[in-house]
Amino acid sequence: MVSSGPLRFDGRVAIVTGSGRGLGREYALLLAQLGASVAVNSITPATTQQTVDDITKAGGKAIACVGDVSDNNVAESIVAKTIDAYGRIDIVINNAGISESLTIEQVTHEQFWKMLNVHVGGAFNITKAAWPHMKKQQFGRVIMMLSGMMFGMPTHVSYGTAKMALLGLARALATDGKHHNILVNSVCPSGLTDLAAKHIQDQGVLTFMRNYMPAVENAPPVLWLAHEDSNVNGENFNFGGRLMSRIFIGETGGYLGSRDVDWTIETVRDNWDKVMDIEKFDLVPDVATFGSRQFERVSAGEVLSRRKPGPTWRLLHPSSLLAGGEAFCLLGRIVADVDDLPGEYVPDDPRQVTKDLTNLEPMEVTSNNVEGFLATTKSKDAKVRLAQILGISSANSEEMSKKTSSPNSYHTYTDAAPTGLRCLNGSPQRRHNETLQEPVQAAG
Repeated sequence: MVSSGPLRFDGRVAIVTGSGRGLGREYALLLAQLGASVAVNSITPATTQQTVDDITKAGGKAIACVGDVSDNNVAESIVAKTIDAYGRIDIVINNAGISESLTIEQVTHEQFWKMLNVHVGGAFNITKAAWPHMKKQQFGRVIMMLSGMMFGMPTHVSYGTAKMALLGLARALATDGKHHNILVNSVCPSGLTDLAAKHIQDQGVLTFMRNYMPAVENAPPVLWLAHEDSNVNGENFNFGGRLMSRIFIGETGGYLGSRDVDWTIETVRDNWDKVMDIEKFDLVPDVATFGSRQFERVSAGEVLSRRKPGPTWRLLHPSSLLAGGEAFCLLGRIVADVDDLPGEYVPDDPRQVTKDLTNLEPMEVTSNNVEGFLATTKSKDAKVRLAQILGISSANSEEMSKKTSSPNSYHTYTDAAPTGLRCLNGSPQRRHNETLQEPVQAAG
């Protein structure tokens, strides 16, 4: 439950990489000030120890963990040392990194891959080592430090690439961690540090940043994402100078080509303005939503272009998609031109149902061919749900009517990828993102 009082971190344990100086140091200092025990990490012993000393002198708890987190053995030792000292790990702030100002013609292969190994590899190593501990305790907060350079700057080709790759890592972990109360977000921080000040030649810019964008002001919004009261997950933010804003990935409404005309380069050219139009767009929270939305729109377009009057059903191309090494299924989509739909098709075993539907071609669904499918398929779930939805009798309909779908397997296998029926005549008005909130029990 979100509290309305002061936010503290008493009893929480945090690892902050790259916290010997700069932004990482500010995160570590504020965490300790608010009650957390902090594992301070840097490749430089002196700065690491200085941060630890400053914390302990102020009455806080901290340990020094010197080493390069791009080395997996070092990352594992940092996690082990933290567990030995405090017994748990609640927060990981992946702040460690290096920077180089080089164009693609200037940067060497070695420099490019070193950049990715420090930023992405280091974050991966620490997070992977800490993950089992957070999963066991069913709590964790992971924050990746990105940069505005990920939007593109010719002199920071390797740095910008590494930061954008971190966004991908954060998004992947967020989809996995949410099932275990491990929330993962990323931040593009902006603030004047001692290191940054050395590279700023314009005294006007330096004075402005010193007055309005001190590094210390990045700590409160970052720590909000690390707090137990925050339920934010899979997001990216811009923090700096007390400005907080959301950075998101969106997909435009675009253009869906008709099956009744040729699909040519000229067709693409003539409709490109629709692809680029950002007046209407949808957020893309994860690959399940992205994939199911695409399949749903393409499927609906095919049905609408061939639609016949009357209460007919069409079984569209079934598909399956692999995401993160674990299959979720976009099953054969059954689209109904009827007013009353009893619910979503949510099978107990989507993988088996997908196998059953994979070899079927698009067809008009009638009582005869559906009953034929029900008679031959090995999937009881497919039999039950299709019979329930279409109101078709069968030899074992009484037995099938006793069986319902499991909402638990809906999360396990499909993770919010809606499947099944869609009404084409505007009733009922069940919008896509409304169906993502929770699994729907089978009717019957």
